[in-house]
Order: sequence, then C-alpha cells, then structure tokens
Amino acid sequence: MKLRFRRWFSSILSIFFGSAIVLSCAPAPAYAAAYMGPPEVYINGKVKNRDTMQAIADIRLSLIVNSVTNSLSSEADGAYAFYSSERTFTILAYDNDGTNNGAYLPTNFSMTVPSLPYYYNTNIDILMTTNTNG
Repeated sequence: MKLRFRRWFSSILSIFFGSAIVLSCAPAPAYAAAYMGPPEVYINGKVKNRDTMQAIADIRLSLIVNSVTNSLSSEADGAYAFYSSERTFTILAYDNDGTNNGAYLPTNFSMTVPSLPYYYNTNIDILMTTNTNG
C-alpha cells in the first residue's frame, strides 16, 4: 500500500512539475508590459538637410506631449531618440547655434501613433530647409 501511494504521489508530482517547466519555457507574449502600464512609443531618426540629404548635428529637437516638453540636440550623425507613453505628440526642430552648421528654418509637425497593445518603434527623418535669407 505504501509503495503504491508513493508511486501515485510521485507520478502526480512529476506531472505537475513537468508541466510547470514546459509552461515556464514558453516565451512571454510580445504585448505583455511588465508594469502593466501603457506601452511606450520609441521615436527615433535623423535630422538631414532637405537638399543634400546630409546629416545635421546640433539641431535642437523638442518633443511636446500634453504641454510637457522634452528637449535634446541631434548627434554628430544627425541621430536623435525620444521615448513617450503618449500616442499624440508634436516634434519641433530648430537651429539654435546660428551658422555653425549652416542656417536652417524651423520645422515642426504633429503625429498620432496608432493605438497598439505593444511597444511601438517609429523612425522619423526630419528634413531641414536651408535659410537663404540670412
């Protein structure tokens, strides 16, 4: 009787732990957020000259979301990156260093990212127009 109970108990445990191992090896769904908040939007790209398509460094970029502004400058290769938990935003780009890297007119645009249940990555290249008026 003891031996039969031990075998039965052992088989139940092996089924339970065996299924737990199989289930734990399955990857988590891509849309699962660890903190269960809204998934973030990753906005990145490059700032370029509209005529030559060359990268422009030190362009001041501002991400405006619900009257909150996050600002940064483009890198030497024109690259920039923002994170936002909101789906509707405005990006302003302006040349704040005078003629050090050329003179460019300000650029701005608004965008709404589709509502998706997972992390979203969008690449936006910003094209700046040369200021010929001085």
